[in-house]
Amino acid sequence: SLQSSELVCIMGPSGAGKTTLLSALFGDKDLAQGTVHLRGEPLFRNKRRSSRRRHVASEMGYVRQRDIFIEALTVKETLLFTARLRRGVAARVAAVVHDMGLQQTLDTTIGSTMRRGISGGELKRVNIAAELLGMPKVLLLDEPTSGLDSTFALLVMAKLRSYAAAHGVGCLCTLHQPSLQILELVDRVVLMAPGGATVFSGGPASLA
Repeated sequence: SLQSSELVCIMGPSGAGKTTLLSALFGDKDLAQGTVHLRGEPLFRNKRRSSRRRHVASEMGYVRQRDIFIEALTVKETLLFTARLRRGVAARVAAVVHDMGLQQTLDTTIGSTMRRGISGGELKRVNIAAELLGMPKVLLLDEPTSGLDSTFALLVMAKLRSYAAAHGVGCLCTLHQPSLQILELVDRVVLMAPGGATVFSGGPASLA
């Protein structure tokens, strides 16, 4: 179970099913067994796969591992475009820009490997900000620190920590070899073994 304001880290070797778990929680994959509950109610009861994403749109955000944006747009244009797609949340842009510390990047293009733009850490925060526009009650994040150096990885996780605490959002993320500084930000660690079995769930201090 995931509590409001809780930041939970899922760890485990490749093939343990971390990404599959997030996809199942979001409704992208069928459950072999069990149910997904939100505030005590089954979330996907009698829902076909095609309707699940629409059903969870106001409840969950899902930050996938790959950041996909239009490289020629600025950060501000990207978030405003995303807001229009989400219908009526343009007023949220300024708030999420502040929460993710993106004020200095608004007029910088997203960029690509061939076109200079924002940094990798800023791109991750833009990806998170785009999901936060929908004001989710639960935020799922697949490897939000992937490809980042230790400084940017810590910054991204610190922003998540402060957002979860300030807005009562439960955050569930998969991480690969997080630093001790990142683990200190986390409320709970879940370790998965190959095959999807949970072998540990508890505070990070218990891992020592």
